[in-house]
Amino acid sequence: MGLIERPLFIEIQDIKNNTEIDDNVSDMKIQRSLIEVQNTMLQKVLGSTLFEKMSEDIKNDTLTNQYLTLLKEKIHEYLLAAIELKIPKKLNIKYTENGLLTKDIDHASKLQYNESEAVRKENLRVTTFYGQLITEYLKANLNKFPEYAIEDKSGIKAQDTIFNSPFVFVDDEI
Repeated sequence: MGLIERPLFIEIQDIKNNTEIDDNVSDMKIQRSLIEVQNTMLQKVLGSTLFEKMSEDIKNDTLTNQYLTLLKEKIHEYLLAAIELKIPKKLNIKYTENGLLTKDIDHASKLQYNESEAVRKENLRVTTFYGQLITEYLKANLNKFPEYAIEDKSGIKAQDTIFNSPFVFVDDEI
């Protein structure tokens, strides 16, 4: 399934209603960030087998009860946090030879590094927390989600740890 063909695990309006992302942000920018989050972060939490199964079920509108519960009660919270982690870089930061700039209606001004870093760290903490909740939920319910335990040699294996983040975050990626 290609990047553009990926079904969205959460509606754009739900993101706008449940995050600090303003209604004036274009749906296309949110959608591009959401697809990136799903492919690069959520897939690491679920593993390729479960991720692909849920993608197909969402696309075909055939999610069964336990998968719908996982989506609505666990994955949505994770995606809301992950979008807030990823989207600021795409929305209001411009890279220049003079450093990072933040845009506003009238002009661009320098973004204070300590402020942006504090927001990024908090968003990372929240995203990691919700990712860990998904991991623990799936491990406790392997009988309901057998795809989680399947190791797909060609795909991404679900990454899980108990005390550390189940994700591989490289500062340059966030």
